[in-house]
Amino acid sequence: MTTINAYLNADHPSCDSPFSELEDHARAGNWRQTKETFLTLQQALEQHLGMEEEFLFPAFEKITGNRNGPTGIMRMEHGLIRNILVRMAYALAQRDAADFLHHADTLLTTLQQHNLKEENILRLMADCILLSKHVDIIDATTPRTAVSA
Repeated sequence: MTTINAYLNADHPSCDSPFSELEDHARAGNWRQTKETFLTLQQALEQHLGMEEEFLFPAFEKITGNRNGPTGIMRMEHGLIRNILVRMAYALAQRDAADFLHHADTLLTTLQQHNLKEENILRLMADCILLSKHVDIIDATTPRTAVSA
């Protein structure tokens, strides 16, 4: 049986892996590749954050009756992550490598700190609190593929 923590932790590499490639492209001034890699990163992050906000947080909050605890902090940090992505997009549109790389570094640091809290606090609590529900939550977050008739 997969825990919520293990299931969502498996998604982190898709959010983290584009960073070195992204920074290499920006440093080289390869803006087309920078944009493509940035969009891949942005999409992976948005999908991951969305899964937590749509499925994990509401289930956790329903059981605990608390929106201001760990999920409140995670939501606040999700907003910060999205704000940094907006700043990166602006720097990318301006082709400002220094500003883009500064925000990329800020994003990476923010994600590392966020992931530690998420993995070591929120999801461990969720696994304990939502033990009887975690299979349903994992099923709800698994992307469905269209079946051809």
